[in-house]
Amino acid sequence: MPRRIAPALLLAALAACAAAPAPRNPVDPFAVEGADLALRPSSDAERESIRKDAAGLTALYGYAPDGSLRDLVQLKDLLDRANLHRRITNPPVTDLAPALRRIGYRFRPGDAEELARAPERPAASLLRDPVVLGFLGSLHDENLLHEQAPRDLLALRPDVTRELVRLAAEPDGAALVRAEATAFPYRFRPRDARDLLARPPPFTAEEAAFLGPLLRSLGIDYRPSWRPELAAIAARPEAARAFFHLASERSVAFSGAGGLRVLARLVRDHAPPEGEALDRFHSLSKRLVWPDAADLPGLLDLAADPRALPLVGELERRFSYRLDTADAGDILSLADGGFPEPVRPEWAVRDRVPLERPGLLRSGRPAEAFVPPGDLWFMERMLTLRPDVVTTPKETLERRVRALVRPLPVRYRTGAPYVEDASDLSGFTRPDLLKILLLLDELSRPETAALVARGLAEDLDDPERERGGFVRLGPGGQLVLDLQPPANAGLRDDRLLLPPAPADAVAEFHFHATDEDDSDYAGPSAGGPGSDLFRAARRRVDGLVLTSLPGGRFDADFYTSSGFVIDLGIRSAPRRGAPPIPTADPVLR
Repeated sequence: MPRRIAPALLLAALAACAAAPAPRNPVDPFAVEGADLALRPSSDAERESIRKDAAGLTALYGYAPDGSLRDLVQLKDLLDRANLHRRITNPPVTDLAPALRRIGYRFRPGDAEELARAPERPAASLLRDPVVLGFLGSLHDENLLHEQAPRDLLALRPDVTRELVRLAAEPDGAALVRAEATAFPYRFRPRDARDLLARPPPFTAEEAAFLGPLLRSLGIDYRPSWRPELAAIAARPEAARAFFHLASERSVAFSGAGGLRVLARLVRDHAPPEGEALDRFHSLSKRLVWPDAADLPGLLDLAADPRALPLVGELERRFSYRLDTADAGDILSLADGGFPEPVRPEWAVRDRVPLERPGLLRSGRPAEAFVPPGDLWFMERMLTLRPDVVTTPKETLERRVRALVRPLPVRYRTGAPYVEDASDLSGFTRPDLLKILLLLDELSRPETAALVARGLAEDLDDPERERGGFVRLGPGGQLVLDLQPPANAGLRDDRLLLPPAPADAVAEFHFHATDEDDSDYAGPSAGGPGSDLFRAARRRVDGLVLTSLPGGRFDADFYTSSGFVIDLGIRSAPRRGAPPIPTADPVLR
């Protein structure tokens, strides 16, 4: 999961003036219509204590409760965990307040622990450096500082700190930022210092006039590190326009840095299709499982061959196949040999499991064409360990899932291109349903809740790396979460990097915990390279994502390699030293 931009509370704050903002008349955060009574203060004394702490935060950092239930939950949760007033008013942290206000920072409850550590991190001394502070202050005054830059400062690594000091000391450091802002526009954040200092040849005015609107249409903010990709695009503007138009005619959409890199590859390696190839491109794009910019190279390879469209149609007719452009080479290799009738496991035939990998139709293990190898191993092993469960009719498994997966009152990740309730389970295969039921069992165990709490805490403590592990099939036919240390320790890399999967792994899991309340990012991310569903589809591996919620809770979402998602509900994760939550009865009997 890429680390995300700050929520609205911080975004709105950058318009604040350099001086400490005067406390406003706050909306009563405890009178939120429809708020859960359990979240409200239990006494007048507690209510008054929270108000006093909010007033102290307002004086120091310009914070005030905004009246929302989310803001109340964050603040009350923080006050429950630590004496916030003492933490934010100790002298070293208080000394940071004027500098942070100077560059537009306003406090969020999730920042408290970062601020408490700040006196011993590079950012503390950096914000007292008049040269650096003057540089950042001038960028803020000119509205050239990225909204997340003040929060980035709290987590600066020493190597990035050195580059920022160098850039601030350069007579034309601010001029470099202004030049980029004029061309694109661009807003500076500290981690860009190294790329700005590299000073590659600037784009011409004509190139900048083309690239700036293109970046805005892609919905991404310019980063100096993307200059090689932008240079390739600027060298062939007509090809870039053609590919962008080609994709936008269908729901295949470029987005973010991944879309930018794919576009750069396309303008270097391909010519836009025309005539019949263009018609085939549109016909094939309608069949894509996940239309995305990264699908375009494989889709173009298929569209260039007149045999591809009837081949895909025949695969769909005979084998319930859904097009994945990663299969382009396999599909074309079947052109001359026809379609052998493979032998499938009995349960796969009964459940009409769709074709997964066309290239395996002619292999020595044709069953893998219909079931990912991991699922095939899982079912073969379950037939040995728990044959009564595996032979349960699929309709019965679906009824059990519907009875156990309760509808949630709130869907956190708005705009996600998937349904995550149990209203339609037709896309889930028998292995999927068994995994869902076994995961519900596993998540109800107190030992698992403690493991999740530890993983969430580690993820919160180290935002540079994403934590995760494997879901493994145990010797008794149960699923067990196996948390792994990050394989990218010591590197600035926020991707999920895991060691090679063990033989008994049936899925991966990871955490969304960049903040105490990551509810905006609950569930798997969708989109281009780097997103959870893209990774699952390309690697053909199922996943479980565990999202940090306020009050020591987490949300669990299971997703399949074919892009189906189901929310397994919200659970408690005991805090450090707290007793485990009680276990629930097993769901598979």
